[in-house]
Amino acid sequence: MRKNVALGAVACALVLAAGFVGLKASTSVQASGARAGSDVPEAFRKRPRVVAIVEFSSSAHASQYLEGVKSEAASLGLALEVMDARNDRKAMSDMLDNAVLQKVDGILISHGDPELLRKGAERAVARGIPIVSFDNELPLPEVTMMDQNDHKIAEIGLTRLLKDTGGKANIVHIWVPGFAPMEKRMQTYTRMMTEAPGIHEVERFGKATNNSALQTEVQMTEVLKKHPKGTIDAVWATWDEFARGATAAIRKAGRSEIKVYGIDVANEDLEMIQDPESPWVATVGCPAAAVGRVQVRILGYRIAGRPVPHYYSLEPVMVAREMLPPGRGEKVTLESLHRFVPAFGDTTDFTEPWIMALKEKNKK
Repeated sequence: MRKNVALGAVACALVLAAGFVGLKASTSVQASGARAGSDVPEAFRKRPRVVAIVEFSSSAHASQYLEGVKSEAASLGLALEVMDARNDRKAMSDMLDNAVLQKVDGILISHGDPELLRKGAERAVARGIPIVSFDNELPLPEVTMMDQNDHKIAEIGLTRLLKDTGGKANIVHIWVPGFAPMEKRMQTYTRMMTEAPGIHEVERFGKATNNSALQTEVQMTEVLKKHPKGTIDAVWATWDEFARGATAAIRKAGRSEIKVYGIDVANEDLEMIQDPESPWVATVGCPAAAVGRVQVRILGYRIAGRPVPHYYSLEPVMVAREMLPPGRGEKVTLESLHRFVPAFGDTTDFTEPWIMALKEKNKK
């Protein structure tokens, strides 16, 4: 998954060339499916074997993503094997090579280093094995890529921060390089900060580990010691693991003047945002389980030989404290969040009649 900003630019060019696709952008794909009828494609007469190769599963977002992958694979009748590299990118490359040797029918990739995975992906393409990657921008035209529209995620969150602070604030930026979504978010951050001279970044740090929240709490605690009360106004955390750690440190230090703005949404995040005494006031993201479900459906299209866009992006949504009931009232979860934030929900993209027929068949 490690890559530089230049690869992010390449991805943007691919988006423009291939046609960027959001939640509502699959209308033509669905319409063509309606004409095709509900007959199950020949490739699904047997049970296709699919491998999901993930860089990590330890974060809340990654865990929810995998639940979406597993549930959708089961509903489509796919024989799914999950390979978890546990933050070892070289191991992830070996897993991809192994999947190709197994001659599986399709491969899902989540994160990872595109350069380390490129040769394995080329071998898969040569053998006719379709690949759909999430948050990994393999520079191969045969690989279908998807993300959460990370440029827009950053723009929505930073716009809220700018509004709340009146465009004048000292901020802490928690970010880590080498991850496709992080690089895109940084591109938007860099652009927006040049247009906001009243915003001053006083600290930047970040580290992705098996316990990033705890690591961030330790680092943020040191930052708070270095910058006394009144010298930090806000934290922009580019991952909810970072936001949770920063929130914990700020609360323990009694620094209620600092507000936290995050990215991604999990049940633990919602509990913190609902709490009126919590510094975490807003986050932006997509339902992680929906990411996994739509990635599986796209792979199903590829296995069936149906057309899909080269690049697909879900539409991110802001979740802010004022949108939710008071923290001591009804507890909001991912399952009930759509009642308060209607835009935060699943997508029906890539659900041609044959997909629905498969789902119905596998209910029995």
